Amino acid sequence: METSSQFKELLETIKDLTETVNYVGIIAHDFQPQSQEVLNRKINNMVKGLAKLDELKDNFEDVLVPMEVLNYIDQGKNPQLYTQDCYQRAQQKDEEVKGKIAALQSFKDSLMEELKTSMPATMEEYKEGTEHVLKCTLYIVVQYTLYILCVYSVHYTFMCVRSIKIILNEF
Repeated sequence: METSSQFKELLETIKDLTETVNYVGIIAHDFQPQSQEVLNRKINNMVKGLAKLDELKDNFEDVLVPMEVLNYIDQGKNPQLYTQDCYQRAQQKDEEVKGKIAALQSFKDSLMEELKTSMPATMEEYKEGTEHVLKCTLYIVVQYTLYILCVYSVHYTFMCVRSIKIILNEF
């Protein structure tokens, strides 16, 4: 059975079960002897609904739900807010990392300037060594990209190509 139809069946079963439980609650609250037959039918329907849920549970063994989503539900919040909160936290973390990268880049630039003025010969050796390391690194990245192209999808290859461009722009 297709996954989306499995979810639809599960939702329909939960909806029917919830409706049945509400009816049982209403009948039990205002119980009268002549409603015994209706109550019995609704309780039997409730048991059948629970049995169906038990059958359906096997279709969802591989579905993982983060505990935070369950906590949202327990707190009476909409579980879709979890996704929004995760996105906002990721954006905030991204901004923090960008700030750290900018600070480190600024420190590197000022350190390099200072070293160029105080030790020009050593910095020239460093620059030549860095170019060699960059060439070796690019060779490894290109080999890895070719491996990914052969083994994995093209999507990952584009990510590696983008990484190579970023590396080239850094040096």
